[in-house]
Amino acid sequence: VDVPQHARMLAFRAEMELFGGHLADAERMVRGALLEAPLSADLWYGLAGVLQARGELRDARACLLRALALYEHHPGMHLRLADIEVAQGMGEGAAGEYARALELIE
Repeated sequence: VDVPQHARMLAFRAEMELFGGHLADAERMVRGALLEAPLSADLWYGLAGVLQARGELRDARACLLRALALYEHHPGMHLRLADIEVAQGMGEGAAGEYARALELIE
């Protein structure tokens, strides 16, 4: 998916805000980027990371499922989903996601 330059810049700034602990700003920026490129798996993955950091695991999981529906070959997405599923007590699902991430890495 071709992501417009402005959306890429917002996503980059969102990452910087996330690393700086400014979660509300990070979320606002990545959501803005998604308005410009709603079919970007990377942007949905980025939003999942922000929501996970905020403790909003249900919404983070939903974003990851959307990202994986757009692009299923990203091991990091499967790893993050597995981590969230472990935190939510979904051990069986998490085991499958860890296995899928390993398949993609090998």
